Amino acid sequence: MYFSHDISLIERERYRFAGQCVAWSLLHDGPGLSALHPSVYNMMVTGRPASFNIEDATDYDVFTNLNKIQECQTTHELQELISKEVGYWAASNGCNLQRYIKYHYGQ
Repeated sequence: MYFSHDISLIERERYRFAGQCVAWSLLHDGPGLSALHPSVYNMMVTGRPASFNIEDATDYDVFTNLNKIQECQTTHELQELISKEVGYWAASNGCNLQRYIKYHYGQ
């Protein structure tokens, strides 16, 4: 599933209304967005990372960059990768790599 937008729907606050409906449903133990991957849903609801298999990524760039990140063995390797290759991509896609470093390397 890929998110897209329509300016007229944004102006009429339809996306906000859809978000409120989903929030109300979750708040009352109803179903959430069934189109989301279980790991994404868990992260949105609990704020904690869930187990995620990068093989589930359907986008080639996402798969490739996540694979590069996962293959790093040390924080130095990861920071080098961030500065030279994946930093801009990660920031553009809302990835918090500092949180990743803290979670996986304890720093």
